[in-house]
Amino acid sequence: SGFVHFTSSDGQAILPADSTLTNGTGTFNATLNTVGIQSITASDSLIGSITGTQSGITVLAGSVTHFVVSAPASVDAGAPFSVTVAAEDASNNIVTGSLGTIHFVATGSSVLPSDYTFVVGDSGLHAFTGVQLSTYGSQTITVTDTVDGALTGQATVLVNLGAQTITFTLTAPSGAVVAGATYTPTAIASSGLVPVVLTIDVAAGAVCSIDGLGVVSFIGAGTCVIDANQAGDANYAPAPQVQQSFSVAQATPLITWNNPAGITFG
Repeated sequence: SGFVHFTSSDGQAILPADSTLTNGTGTFNATLNTVGIQSITASDSLIGSITGTQSGITVLAGSVTHFVVSAPASVDAGAPFSVTVAAEDASNNIVTGSLGTIHFVATGSSVLPSDYTFVVGDSGLHAFTGVQLSTYGSQTITVTDTVDGALTGQATVLVNLGAQTITFTLTAPSGAVVAGATYTPTAIASSGLVPVVLTIDVAAGAVCSIDGLGVVSFIGAGTCVIDANQAGDANYAPAPQVQQSFSVAQATPLITWNNPAGITFG
């Protein structure tokens, strides 16, 4: 007969090398690493029909040796996203009975979950929402067991410059007239960055003007166009320019007559 060859339903199994038997028997060591019901099969290397299988082997997860932190490869600065943490053993099986407590830290400015204790219903896997990273560049989120600091895991996330938008917070005047009441517009950026710079669009320079205090005056009939810009910073890209436009009417002239004290004819 030939050698005994070993196979297993466990793709991560550590199996004996092909071996010969002594007086028809042999003792061998094998390690199964994938949680679930597994089997080991021994076959003659020359006569494949000579085979034997031990099935129904229950493989349980070992103790937690590390955490696997799953996060998006890239996010926009300040945009919320989700992170999943799995407690795993040395063979990368999820330890469904894990009940440890984990703590989050991250490089750069961040919003992270509070310390969390796994519960039975998690089965060793829990998702966290509302995570934010606000510092541009490659950042790292690290999870560590609060009792055993050697139990840890991390994910690297590329933080892109955050997007921001501008919104005018006052409605444009509907009855603007030349030399009439002034208007003081205001606008904010979704990022919270300041200042949002307000200027008169070059095409409207003959219609309206804005002073150093942000007060718009109306100097000619036509369409007044106010440009709003926010330049961004190290973590946010410049906001797309937003415009507010409205009509300015020519003032209606007011004609008055002075009544003479008296007129004498003759």
